[in-house]
Amino acid sequence: MVKMANRAFTLVELLVVISIIALLMGILLPALNKARAYARAAKSMSNMRQWGIGAIMFANDNDGYLPWEGNKNDYMGQDFQSDKWWANAIPPLLGQKSYRQLSEEAIKNKSYVPLPPKSSSIFIDPAAQFPADSTKKAVCFYDNASDYEYQLFFCYVWNSELNNSLTATAEVKLEGIKKASETILMLEMRTTNDELDKKDYAYYLGRPLLGRHRADWKRAARRHLDGSHYAFCDGHVERVKYDWATTNSKGSRNPDYPNGDWNKQGLIWNPLGPSIK
Repeated sequence: MVKMANRAFTLVELLVVISIIALLMGILLPALNKARAYARAAKSMSNMRQWGIGAIMFANDNDGYLPWEGNKNDYMGQDFQSDKWWANAIPPLLGQKSYRQLSEEAIKNKSYVPLPPKSSSIFIDPAAQFPADSTKKAVCFYDNASDYEYQLFFCYVWNSELNNSLTATAEVKLEGIKKASETILMLEMRTTNDELDKKDYAYYLGRPLLGRHRADWKRAARRHLDGSHYAFCDGHVERVKYDWATTNSKGSRNPDYPNGDWNKQGLIWNPLGPSIK
């Protein structure tokens, strides 16, 4: 009987196989990463759509008034204790806990409110990152004015210019917004300065991000396909390119640009007047 010799892979054959695997990985990984980016964007858009629907539901139940945006200063105790503050008012309409509940439970349990990147909370964008130069304790605050302890970290925030010409405690009536389909209700706020375009560093780098519960174009995010999601005052949601959202009607991105107005067709920040610094 003739014995068959054992045949192993040659070095050349192994190198060929490894090269083919490397080539396939090089082809498949970009496609896989792109698919993941689209999946995260879809989840974020879904979150934002819920915020938009919840805000309209609140208005329908409250004589047309939108939820309160919150104080324009740094005293957050009043916001957390108000059922009309957007972060408390909208979630219960969606079967979610108010932010006051989330904060108080976190403090009681010696833990933290929902944080990226592994939280599925409606408050958190799945593509967001926690600032690398901060610890979790950076979300903990104390309001001396109202003797109130709280935690705060948002990826989705109220448009701070929606009642830009009104007093801090004023509520906005939906019917008073003439172009609801173009007026921004909520936006994705960047959570790290890594999201900034290098040409924006001089204007926006160093602007506080943690502890913010409302914002405008100066803190806009750029997490999803070179843009982010915006909810408008008629309840619909769009993904808007970062460059478009952060450039004024004169083509400048400088907040100090003379007569610069960030209101433009299809994208209105301040429904009561020019959107400026």
